[in-house]
Amino acid sequence: MKVLFLPNIKENPYFYLLSESLKKHGIETLGGKTFPSIGWILKNRNLIDIFHFHFPSKIYRLGPFTWLRFLIVVSRVLFAKILGKKIFWTCHNILPHEKDAPFFDWLFHCFLAKVCNGVIFHSLCSYQTACKKLCRPSHFSVIPHGNFSGVYGPKICKSEARNELGLPQDRGLLMFFGLIRPYKGVEYLIREFPKFEGDLSLLIAGGGSKANLKELKANSFCKDIHLRLGFVPESEVHLYFSAADALVVPYKNITTSGAAILGISYGLPVIAPAIGGLPELLEGGGGILYDPNRPDGLVDAISRFANSDRGLLSQEAIAKAKTLNWEAIGAQTASLYRS
Repeated sequence: MKVLFLPNIKENPYFYLLSESLKKHGIETLGGKTFPSIGWILKNRNLIDIFHFHFPSKIYRLGPFTWLRFLIVVSRVLFAKILGKKIFWTCHNILPHEKDAPFFDWLFHCFLAKVCNGVIFHSLCSYQTACKKLCRPSHFSVIPHGNFSGVYGPKICKSEARNELGLPQDRGLLMFFGLIRPYKGVEYLIREFPKFEGDLSLLIAGGGSKANLKELKANSFCKDIHLRLGFVPESEVHLYFSAADALVVPYKNITTSGAAILGISYGLPVIAPAIGGLPELLEGGGGILYDPNRPDGLVDAISRFANSDRGLLSQEAIAKAKTLNWEAIGAQTASLYRS
């Protein structure tokens, strides 16, 4: 059986890990940048058995010509269905975070929800949200997002990591890590953190647009906030996750958080709002949830972390990450493909 991932983002280890787990079940995966043309599908009708969407907006968006690209992709998907090909969609995001084409985003995601042989959600909450914001999928399964254990190198001694990064050794360290985008709430974190009265520092590590980074720099007056703005090479990721005591993900909205999963994969407790799939991810421990509608919710969560048993939280995070094993995820996905 051969599956075409659409699109296949090589920089995201999720695709490699999923592909490797599917190999064990006799499934070969290929990557594509767009949905193949009708002529290609006809010519290679025996090459691909399944077309699997992951981030569909990258397939149909085309600036002012999105409407045309939308119609072309829809026609190709329907033609593939007529030929007996299966269509799947992993709903990483209910709707794209960038609101460049909101109507076509909603329409295409509704189309996939109805036409797909199966829609994969990483949490039950994501399915319930899709039913409200899109439409009820014809067929769905809940398969968790796998862990990132071992992907970026082993965890090393905390003092060694901090020395490499030039970070203070004498206090606890919270970290935000990842691409800095408006929906991730980094500005809110920087604004709220100084209200915490305790022995913790905050590290912001990641790149983003020039405008976003400039705004962060302009608003970071607290001496206990350390900025490492810019692209973090893969070879240095383990240093950051070894240096930190906890990961903060102050998102305004989220479906699935790869950063949070990376955090628990390194044994870092996660401080997160109780939205999207985060409560299910941290069910049973491994982090601290807060109500994002409470004005003091984030600061209170930081205080609770400061007064917690950090060793126990770390153990819970590691235990949770182990349940997100790729062997089980590959087996579930392969079974869904063949159903």
